Amino acid sequence: MDANLYSRNQRYGKLWFQYSRMRRLLEKLGRYGYIEKKRGFKDKYGRQTRIWATVKLIRVFVDEYKFRPIGDIHYTQPENLIQLRNEYKKKNSKNKTVKVSEDVEFEPTESTELMQANLQQLNNLARAKKITVRLDEVDEINLEELTVNILSDLIKGKIELQEAELIGCGNDKGSSTGTGTHYHRTIRSASDTQDTTDTSTAMDKLDIEVLTHKNYSYPVALYRSFIDADLNRTALLSTITHTLKSPQYQGLQPESALFLHLLWMKKLLSLMNARAKKEEFIKQDRPLIDFGIKKLVFEIKVKDMHRVFNRGSKEFDKGGRFYGPYYQGMPSKFRKNLYIDGKKTVEWDYSGLHIRMLYHQLGLEFNEDPYAIGDGSQRNEYKLVSLISINAQKRGSHIAVRDALEDAGFDLEQQDLTQVCKMMDDFKARHAPIKEFLFSGVGIDLQNADSRIMENVMMLLHKAGIPALPIHDSVIVQEEHSARLQKIMVRVYEEEMGHTPVLKLAG
Repeated sequence: MDANLYSRNQRYGKLWFQYSRMRRLLEKLGRYGYIEKKRGFKDKYGRQTRIWATVKLIRVFVDEYKFRPIGDIHYTQPENLIQLRNEYKKKNSKNKTVKVSEDVEFEPTESTELMQANLQQLNNLARAKKITVRLDEVDEINLEELTVNILSDLIKGKIELQEAELIGCGNDKGSSTGTGTHYHRTIRSASDTQDTTDTSTAMDKLDIEVLTHKNYSYPVALYRSFIDADLNRTALLSTITHTLKSPQYQGLQPESALFLHLLWMKKLLSLMNARAKKEEFIKQDRPLIDFGIKKLVFEIKVKDMHRVFNRGSKEFDKGGRFYGPYYQGMPSKFRKNLYIDGKKTVEWDYSGLHIRMLYHQLGLEFNEDPYAIGDGSQRNEYKLVSLISINAQKRGSHIAVRDALEDAGFDLEQQDLTQVCKMMDDFKARHAPIKEFLFSGVGIDLQNADSRIMENVMMLLHKAGIPALPIHDSVIVQEEHSARLQKIMVRVYEEEMGHTPVLKLAG
């Protein structure tokens, strides 16, 4: 519904969609009962227009096209492996300052062509490898990660289900686990089993209907008898697992069964009363089995990397980090369960990378913990202060630090920013030799240096046929290549910075 997204270089313009035609199409779909929508609005945060399918449209997809909610949508990798962006601020229609990012066109150079060729080699190697995440019943996860991350990414095709094991209660017709009254059955992907049940046919048997709550309607495949509009936190977990004994789950392939189970959780959350309590509860980590799932294995399908340079600098000396692969954005705790071609992995990172780089640029050694300030009890808080100190400009940096601490869930004792300012002063005092660089926006230059380091590390590993997965300042490889990775990370950093880094085994 935003006409600005239909220009030649924007999201829909690249696909040759026309705004006037799309708007007429949406109006007719609404008029004939195929979609419903709620208009967006602008305030401090704003909200885009929300559009969702009615049961009438879902029936067209399911009945006529045998559409599967998981498996029939595919994620498109970016076309441009080297991207240049410019960020600036402007006034919006309400005279408020907002940040804007735009792509900048550039003529390829020998340098950019070499970077692109390296990326193509790295991406080709990654595509040839099977990268999976394996979660067992004791692994901790929260409702937000299940319903926001995993559910949406399965639908978008960013990940693909390989194996799932759901837990039923009481009357479930599965093999006993030997633990009380619980039973379970294992469901595997079609490639691993002789079961030829057609997923779309199984979906036809589900009772798709509209769930209406607080003036919103959702087309869902749920069981209304279980829904309580006054659902509280105590009843939520038992309600989540209760539905697994429904006969409608029997005979479904894993994509459908898991989709319905995760969708069930998502809709139950929408029925909880207290918003604040809901947000706190959905971020609370619990063993996977508490959500009715004994095992969950999915393959990462989005593996291609691209590099993003900033400030519109055609010298390509600002930013340049690697982005794109799914494993970079997934919850960090999942990375300990990452496998490459069925082999366990390890992750080594450059400890306190940017702080040490600033010392090393001045020819100074620094081998201590950069975040251990005072009695060390606020190490995690100071790590966030460090992140802001490297990337933020001086003006407004205290607001950025406060917001980052609050977003991370840290309690601030005072609302007048006194505590935040003291932490910033203590951090600068701890790192007095480099204080001129703190809160100066130097991070974009440091990112350029660390991206060169990361490129060289990955290319050296690539020559040996070893796939490397970068997470900005860390690298993941198969466990058997751990020692080799350490040596390469040290060597490349010393060549770039002239000093020895401190490495740390993540997790």
